[in-house]
Amino acid sequence: MKAFKYIYEHHMDDADLFMKADEDTSVNLENLRYFLSGQNKNQPVYFCQHFKALVQQGVFSSGACYQLSKESPRRFGTQRSKASVCRQDGGAEDVEMEECMENLGAKVGNSTDKLGRSRFHFFDPETHLKGNYGDWYYKYDTNGTKKEPCHCNSSLQIFLLI
Repeated sequence: MKAFKYIYEHHMDDADLFMKADEDTSVNLENLRYFLSGQNKNQPVYFCQHFKALVQQGVFSSGACYQLSKESPRRFGTQRSKASVCRQDGGAEDVEMEECMENLGAKVGNSTDKLGRSRFHFFDPETHLKGNYGDWYYKYDTNGTKKEPCHCNSSLQIFLLI
């Protein structure tokens, strides 16, 4: 939460979208830029690998990586001090951020390609290529991953640093 407070206070005019990524996240910036270039920065929206669980809109993929439109951190910055809106510290980061975004009126953006395949990938590349997911993944994946190898797509390159 402190990172988003810092963004709000010091960098709101520096970018149209803001990305949070863990140290083990790989990103193909060209593919991500292409995907995000068509998004409206003025809408309170965020993009991520998304699961149906825990809060009304679902939850991020363990917080590994997500992108927020400019409007989302703006709302966070103006309303974060209200304890009922965003928890200030503690808890699971992905669940807390998801609840915060939901309370701020930010919506999960559609991050699938035109064939309905996910652009953001939770597992390592080998797991995605072989389709060796646990049953929980099929149950909770918002995009409806099928039980077949590589239901991903060429945008798996968003996951890979090529």
